[in-house]
Amino acid sequence: MTDGTNLKTLVLLCPDLETLGQGLDLQELEQWLQETMPPVLVQGVPDLVLRSGELARAVAASGAARLVLGLSCGQYSTAEVQVEARKAGLDPLGLEVINLGAYAALVDPRSLATEKAKILLAAAVARARAYQGSQAQNVKPCLPTRLGRRSLFNLSLLEYRPVPSIRVECCAAAYGCEQCVRVCPRGALGGINSRISLKKSLCESCGLCLTACPQEAVEFPGYAPTQLAAQITTLLDPDVGTLQPRAILFTCRRGARALEGLARRGKIYPVDWLPVQMPCLGMVSPAWILACLSLGARAVGLVSCPGHCPFGQDEIIEGRVTFCRELLRRLDGSYQTVSLLRLADLREPKSIQAQAPSTRTRQHKAFVPRTCSFPSIDPQSAAEVFLHLAQVDGATAEVSLTHPNSPFGVVEVTDGCTACGMCAVACSTGALALEREDGNIALTFDASLCMACAQCLPTCPEASSQVLQLQRITDLQRLSQGRVVLYQDQDRRCDACGAPIASAQMLRRMATLLGDESSIASLITRYCPECRQLFG
Repeated sequence: MTDGTNLKTLVLLCPDLETLGQGLDLQELEQWLQETMPPVLVQGVPDLVLRSGELARAVAASGAARLVLGLSCGQYSTAEVQVEARKAGLDPLGLEVINLGAYAALVDPRSLATEKAKILLAAAVARARAYQGSQAQNVKPCLPTRLGRRSLFNLSLLEYRPVPSIRVECCAAAYGCEQCVRVCPRGALGGINSRISLKKSLCESCGLCLTACPQEAVEFPGYAPTQLAAQITTLLDPDVGTLQPRAILFTCRRGARALEGLARRGKIYPVDWLPVQMPCLGMVSPAWILACLSLGARAVGLVSCPGHCPFGQDEIIEGRVTFCRELLRRLDGSYQTVSLLRLADLREPKSIQAQAPSTRTRQHKAFVPRTCSFPSIDPQSAAEVFLHLAQVDGATAEVSLTHPNSPFGVVEVTDGCTACGMCAVACSTGALALEREDGNIALTFDASLCMACAQCLPTCPEASSQVLQLQRITDLQRLSQGRVVLYQDQDRRCDACGAPIASAQMLRRMATLLGDESSIASLITRYCPECRQLFG
């Protein structure tokens, strides 16, 4: 993995942006980008994506390793752009395309639109530089959704879409983890011989598997957490551009098209909303939402799909927003800073402004340093976001929220645990662990690692007695206290060689089942498996 922060990047801007709506000052944009995001080259290219060879020649002449396109609309042939990128030796999945028409020129006055475009382009450059490349298994050829005349003449009829791949060395499928399989809405992922496989023909690139995997074993070029982190931290960086305050507007592909439709009909929304397009909003975790606030966003909005989400995520998305609002209410009362926005809200700017106040209480607490970084996918980095936000808000450690969409869980054990360790083996995040030390055996738990997947529950031999219990809860005190002991017992050792056998409670349970006077019970409780063969 390479550091792409200094990769030479070419930004191609459509000249129509100068006159579209109230227009953008392209000369100011070019000068600012080249000074702020070096090494960047900015050019205006007539008929940006339609003129044969123009894009490829511009990239080749610049020597750029990354490409960002600033377009006047979202209606373009992806297949044609990808052909040009390949001609220039670029990975077509690494292109960043941003609709500056719908996001800036059509909705804001010229000076504000130009300031907004600066931030959006800087974030697109940062995201492009964070791209780590793709492999053959990440590429799915498809018939294009939009076909230009040139594609018909050149027979460039295929476009390439990113699909996930599984890093076997990181995957926990061998321990029973199938989180990615469970969330896939098309049945494209399946477990075979303790390995996860993908059927490309079924995959629709929703990205839900990426954020469901606690091991970061899913690779999804174009939407990697490092790319999203680079984009959002740049969008919210107060040293990038002058527009203040700022809000993040997560949108899916369909939502982005709806935004453009509204913009072309003259419907505007507040200038400080900065769109971030995702394959599906079901990818957006509570930790990502709250991280935006912790990084300085005045608000976070999620634009709901027109109609219903094609991947069936409506209830989950709404539940996560509800969870974030309730948690914020308990932290500092600023629950309105997170909103699920529908098209009706976007048509009425006052409605958006009412849902998202311009200032959060925590922004006045300047004595608390903002050291938060945008989280990855693992539960521990998410826990750090929650704890940092609570610290900035001056919340007490007693804040706790039980909610079906909590990203964390708390495991407890009741009487009857034998410290067999089956739950720890099944725990793919390491939240549960079986530890041996000083003649004792202990089942321990770290709430900051628990994603409430419930994978441990069915493995417990005492499941019928509900000895192992899981509650889906975000408890700040539990998140901050680290690893705690749930159950501890004497670690019985072999009479012959001293090797560990099992906990005293488990051996008592076995003796009871076999009969205390049984020779088999005596053999099992006194010797390890190897020595039993000698003394049995």
